Amino acid sequence: MKKINTITIAREYGAGGAEIAQALATHLGWQLLDRELIDEVARRAHVPSSKLSEMDEHPSSFVERLLKVFWLSDAGNWPGAAPRLVDEDYLAELSGVVIREAANLGQCVIVGRGAQCALRQRQDVFHVFVYASRGERLKRIEKRHPTREDCEIALDDFDRARAAYLLRHYNCDWADRQLYGLMINSDVGIDRAANTILMAAGLRR
Repeated sequence: MKKINTITIAREYGAGGAEIAQALATHLGWQLLDRELIDEVARRAHVPSSKLSEMDEHPSSFVERLLKVFWLSDAGNWPGAAPRLVDEDYLAELSGVVIREAANLGQCVIVGRGAQCALRQRQDVFHVFVYASRGERLKRIEKRHPTREDCEIALDDFDRARAAYLLRHYNCDWADRQLYGLMINSDVGIDRAANTILMAAGLRR
């Protein structure tokens, strides 16, 4: 297996996957690409220029490099004109292109958006699934939703949506163990989970 140059993080809602990804990126000095950033890069690829002003006007140097590669590479020469309606299917396909370009640049931690499926054939990518007990997940999201009932509903709705996304766009089962090099329970704590991932990926002794 090649030296790991990219880590993907799939996660249950409220399991702390984003925090673990941030800890990994900080320790390694790598760039963090979370779901929102990948969505933003995908949207920038084919929207009217008037819409760009609504987005972040100061991307990181990594994103600038990524966009440059995206536009100048063969992958960036998107076939045909952009659709009038940028729908979920179009963004999902375009996001897959962006994810693959990010992996080509390397030294990044990618959260969500089916990256474990888009990059499953690459030997230099380590795929992780982060889960947690329901009680711990509820604690983590209690400030994001007004009531306990809303938290309970959110846990199920978010996970159902993530599973449906992978099934629709990659024909993959979100919980398929074969997609991941490691599945880890974040109840052990963010730092301990991050350290375990680093060791499993061969990036820390």
